Amino acid sequence: AFVPQKKHSPKRSFIVLGVGFFSFWILLALILRGEKVLSRKEKENVIEEKEYNFYNKLASIFKVHI
Repeated sequence: AFVPQKKHSPKRSFIVLGVGFFSFWILLALILRGEKVLSRKEKENVIEEKEYNFYNKLASIFKVHI
């Protein structure tokens, strides 16, 4: 057996681009959900209250005013 001169696959650039696009869409979904949760006035159940508290903490950490 001998060491190959050229790596066949997967290409590192494709992996990096794939992870980048996946991260972009996940973060976009989180941002849009946070905007919706923070703009809602009344909370219907405990889960919505906890979700509001979570996004409110994130907004205060990053100093975002909505």
